[in-house]
Amino acid sequence: MNRKYRASALAVTIVVSLVGGLLVNRFETAQPAQASQTSQRPEVQKWEYCAITDISYFSGDGTGAYYRITVIYSSDPKNRVEMKVAAATDPLLSSLSKLGAEGWEMVGQATHGFNGYDANYLYFKRLAK
Repeated sequence: MNRKYRASALAVTIVVSLVGGLLVNRFETAQPAQASQTSQRPEVQKWEYCAITDISYFSGDGTGAYYRITVIYSSDPKNRVEMKVAAATDPLLSSLSKLGAEGWEMVGQATHGFNGYDANYLYFKRLAK
């Protein structure tokens, strides 16, 4: 009887081990698939940039004094937009307000030297449309 008991116990142990191994193997192979779904990279945000490169004062061309603000856009560096602002207003505040209303956010400032002259640039970004 002892021999029958041992044989039965061994058979049950083998069956339980096989079933347990199959279950564990099933869950282990399912986990990488789930992990790859959850660890996918989020979509990369695309940005566009612009810079205020010049604020110049003009004493008048028959229409009165004004400031000219030059903005260059990264989508096309040749795309220079020049805004005219009346001399009675703050040109920097006016240009910052306009860019902010268009969704631009200031991200930096740099001074660039050109032919012995230092120029301050203000850099902006916004989500690409």
